[in-house]
Amino acid sequence: MTVIRPLRIGISPRFQHHFPTDFGIQNKVVQYIEQSVSHWVTDSGALSFMIPSVSGKYAAPTEYIDPNDYARELDALILQGGADVGVDLVRDRFEFELIKAFHTAEKPVLGVCRGMQLLNVYFGGTLISDIGTKFPESRAHFDRSLYDSYTHEVEVLPGGYLESIYGNVRNKHVVSIHHQAVDRLGENLLIESISIGDGIIEAISHKGDSFVLGVQWHPEFHEIHGEAALASKPLINALLENARSRKISRKARRLARDSRKLDFEPSKALTLGVELEFQLIDPTNFDLKRSSLEILGDVKSQTNKIKSEIFQSMIEVETGVCRTAIEAEKDLLDSIALLRNACTKRSVLLAATGTHPFASYRDRKLSPGDRYKELVERNQWIARRLLIFGLHVHIGMPDANTAIRGMNAFMYHAPLLLGLSSSSPYWHGDETGLASARSTLFESTPTGGHPVMVDSWNEYESLFFRMLDSGSIQSPKDLWWDLRPSPHFGTLEIRCCDIMPTLKENIAMAAVMHAMGAYYMENIAGGKSNLKPTDWQYRENKWRATRYGLDFDFVVNDWGEVRSAKTVLMELLDRIAIARIPIHGEEDSVPAGDLYADKFELIRQLMEKGSSASRQRAVYEKTGTLESVVKHNCDEFETNKLV
Repeated sequence: MTVIRPLRIGISPRFQHHFPTDFGIQNKVVQYIEQSVSHWVTDSGALSFMIPSVSGKYAAPTEYIDPNDYARELDALILQGGADVGVDLVRDRFEFELIKAFHTAEKPVLGVCRGMQLLNVYFGGTLISDIGTKFPESRAHFDRSLYDSYTHEVEVLPGGYLESIYGNVRNKHVVSIHHQAVDRLGENLLIESISIGDGIIEAISHKGDSFVLGVQWHPEFHEIHGEAALASKPLINALLENARSRKISRKARRLARDSRKLDFEPSKALTLGVELEFQLIDPTNFDLKRSSLEILGDVKSQTNKIKSEIFQSMIEVETGVCRTAIEAEKDLLDSIALLRNACTKRSVLLAATGTHPFASYRDRKLSPGDRYKELVERNQWIARRLLIFGLHVHIGMPDANTAIRGMNAFMYHAPLLLGLSSSSPYWHGDETGLASARSTLFESTPTGGHPVMVDSWNEYESLFFRMLDSGSIQSPKDLWWDLRPSPHFGTLEIRCCDIMPTLKENIAMAAVMHAMGAYYMENIAGGKSNLKPTDWQYRENKWRATRYGLDFDFVVNDWGEVRSAKTVLMELLDRIAIARIPIHGEEDSVPAGDLYADKFELIRQLMEKGSSASRQRAVYEKTGTLESVVKHNCDEFETNKLV
């Protein structure tokens, strides 16, 4: 059994150069940790280590040990508070070297109080030596008599990394013990929080990919102030999650790199494509009907956007390259009008749910094509059960690495999208007890469902060729992941969702994904980290969405903390609403919340009303027949209304 050791968090020491003689220490420097910082770390499940300076005359470190050795062995660095920057030059120099070592090693760095000031100076900024002297009208930031009982209010600025940690929290009290402050902001640093009343900078982050965050307050003292103070646990958890994800991503690489390349054809960022997989329904008995070949023959001279699927009782409609979900809706309406005419001619109805409630996969007939035959030959019974129907959305990516980073970001929230779209509670005549039986059928395929997490295009490329050489796949299309890069189109394809019964639901979901893509890409371009789940976290959240739709507790971090899935989704909608969607070009863009206001409102209504899975169950409870459920699904698609 593999034992996973706890994370090792290094804490820079405080220095006491003159110690009272009755402590039994004379003419010695004492280096120490204030225990609240250490307990803040250990209470979160990590190990804390003080990093002592490596030489009495630190300007000339020993030959054998230097800060880089600590950065290699430890998983993150916390710069604890203490004396002002500029007072203890020995400590200043040592901590500057620690910052350099951990930042170079791409290990997370968190600065507390003095630590934030030190980070600002390290990156080229300057400090105000005494706030009260320079700004007489400013509020007090330090009260010696109250010490850790003194607090004041700060504002967490929107759109920053702190907001991604704390959600919509804006104004909260923090423990303030400082009189130095940021004057000129360091290079590539961003302001995350300010003091209410005087605008003093209270938190900063680094624009680069590495986790570098500084807070002017003392979060380790916040527990004694209860709910009035900004919670301390989310901050330390964010540090630990980042450290853990970086640790996991540092995988062994092969010494000899494969010379082959998998080209990613860049596309215009945030272009959009939508694919819908429909059921062909026999109106006489509401079973599936093998009519795709006839229908495709009827429409082939009018459009190339209506296509075959694996079975002849399925058909797919796709858009061209669109700029917005609104444009995609118009594109789909044109194609669906042609499809409806052909269906009427062939006495076929259309339904759009993740599974047909009672159709037997044994009665299905494959569509012509070598790809479908090869799929069934390899996967046998597993492939023959793929009588499932999904919503797929392509989002244009400017380059391959952005596609990978975007995929990792989408994975955090993808289970919420699955839960919202869940429309397959019945399978083969059975009540499955699941909101999305479709997702379990996809998971059963050897290259389907849960994506393999990679950190770069090079790593994905290496994985692809290893799978290709082993005979596991023949092309990138054989990776039937919930999310995957589509190199030929230059897109990230989100494939986790059941198709939803009405066109407007599917378009609303596509709009949300489009806004999510814009939000994640803005963070990537700005050097901000997006949340990324661990493997078990993604798998557990996906299972909960599969089982319960949106009525579940969402696992928000690797420590197992949970929050209501609906609450997390509501907060996500608020966050992505400010992301900008290009209409005609980058200069002509609008906030997603304005462009998709009606689409976001429909999503909020669905959260209250329930997904299609709950609507289908309500019909069955009332009528007692699955034929009535199929008729209900056909009616919803035909009227484009939630019945």
